[in-house]
Amino acid sequence: MSNTIELEIDGIEEMENLLKKYESIMESMMPSLLYEEGIRIIHEAILQTPVDTGNLRDSAHVTFPEKKGTAYSISIGFGGPAGTGNISGLGSNNQDVNYAWAQHENPFYRHTVGNMQYLLRPALEAKATLADRFAAEIKAELEQWGF
Repeated sequence: MSNTIELEIDGIEEMENLLKKYESIMESMMPSLLYEEGIRIIHEAILQTPVDTGNLRDSAHVTFPEKKGTAYSISIGFGGPAGTGNISGLGSNNQDVNYAWAQHENPFYRHTVGNMQYLLRPALEAKATLADRFAAEIKAELEQWGF
């Protein structure tokens, strides 16, 4: 007498096809999700950026997503000629704001508007809830596709 159990499972091929379609939908969503997240973070960072002339705020930028291997990446930041990336569309000067990093990191600067680590704080706050936001967006998209 054998102690084995044999099971026959139907639908494996359909399940594999469904997973491939699911993966394809997620893959197509990732660039826009990532870019929107970058915009959300930089918007919050702009609100926390120290202001003297406004050039630092005008230098806020988010790059479009790039795919490297299987990973997507964006770059968000401040610096360079004011208006680089020009999120607000209002930056109209070409003055370099190479002091962005010093403003971000130096605890001895007195900021009457904004604060130090104006980019790091919003980025860390976003990181804490990023997975939940992405999951909700992906779930909503999949429901539209009938999953």
